[in-house]
Amino acid sequence: THDGVNFLRASCVIALEKARVSFDPLLESLRSRMCHVMERLYPVSEYMLRQRNERQVASYAYIKDGSVEKNKALDITQNPQFRQLVRTIFEKFIEQCSESTMRRCHDDLTALTRFVTWDLNERSSGAL
Repeated sequence: THDGVNFLRASCVIALEKARVSFDPLLESLRSRMCHVMERLYPVSEYMLRQRNERQVASYAYIKDGSVEKNKALDITQNPQFRQLVRTIFEKFIEQCSESTMRRCHDDLTALTRFVTWDLNERSSGAL
């Protein structure tokens, strides 16, 4: 005897597996590119902070009684340990963002492929 329900279920399982196999590498590529771009943002922001500080020192003429040196000592953004701490926090932020994005993408993929509908009147690949 022919069991049409099992045939339909097997077809759905095959279609869902093919969708998963084809989308997983694309999602991993998306994650890799996102991390690559975001990791390149930190040196840019660090450069912008340095430039802002240099412009600030050059434009403000508060050279009276050595206050420029006092302000340099108070500027924590120029401290290497502080910058390393901020960089570490930023890298953790990137990791959390990529994990969150991948979870959402996998959830969306699961939601989109949860139900497969078939047009039984059409015999071509457009039936799926």
